[in-house]
Amino acid sequence: MIRWMFDSAELPPELGSLDFWQAETTRRPGELRSDAADALSAWRATNPEPGRYAVLGKAPHAPFQSNNFANLGEGFTTEWIGPGIKPDFVPNSVAVLYDALARATASYIQFETAQGRDPLAA
Repeated sequence: MIRWMFDSAELPPELGSLDFWQAETTRRPGELRSDAADALSAWRATNPEPGRYAVLGKAPHAPFQSNNFANLGEGFTTEWIGPGIKPDFVPNSVAVLYDALARATASYIQFETAQGRDPLAA
């Protein structure tokens, strides 16, 4: 769907040179679906050049997804695009928010620890 939207959009001339890449990922055994880490692995396998990249994400998962992309290396910058949480967010979806918070926290701790930093230091 996103691919079709990108291909169908009448982009301003400044954006006409954008390349669009969509992760072709498959569900890992035991998982319900592929996730941002799978997309990142697939993208890294293409040996991308350092540069500035726009990444599409969806709230409330964008912080978790952003943490997955934080360790791209020198010369890589990501800008995140996606919808926020709507004011009429279904109350029973609070579990989704807690899950997103837990995933974002865990990925942050893993990233900071991998960098040799104390994730709990202010």
